Amino acid sequence: MISVVKYAFVAAIGAVGMYWFDVAQGRRGQRYTRRAGDVARDAGQGLQRTVYRSHALIRSNEVSDDILMERVRRALRRATAHSDAIDVSCSRGVVILRGAVLKHEHPRIMRAARSAAGASVVYDELAAYRHLARSPSRFGLDSRRAWTSTT
Repeated sequence: MISVVKYAFVAAIGAVGMYWFDVAQGRRGQRYTRRAGDVARDAGQGLQRTVYRSHALIRSNEVSDDILMERVRRALRRATAHSDAIDVSCSRGVVILRGAVLKHEHPRIMRAARSAAGASVVYDELAAYRHLARSPSRFGLDSRRAWTSTT
């Protein structure tokens, strides 16, 4: 009985080997195996990201204001090309954003600021403009002041 199982096992291994190394049909199996490997790798990386994020939630969220301000600025640089037009101020985890931004970029900017590690609250004091030409900061004016004509 054991010898029959041995021969069946060896025959199965031989059949898989023939299928795998067959020039015409083997490539399809290799592609399938490669795709399965990619899926497994992606799942492993997703699990690793989840673990890192959970560790970040467990750790203390208290960071200094300077570090938090730099984290928010870095996130804003990734979110918009006009990050230099945004003034960021922080105090004990509370972030205040001031400046002029494009209207279609506003939600992305707010998401980026909220995603910075250590930011507990983000206050939105941004002025959203439809076109860049109407932005006061484009003309060198401070966006926090009232925009008045000079006539």
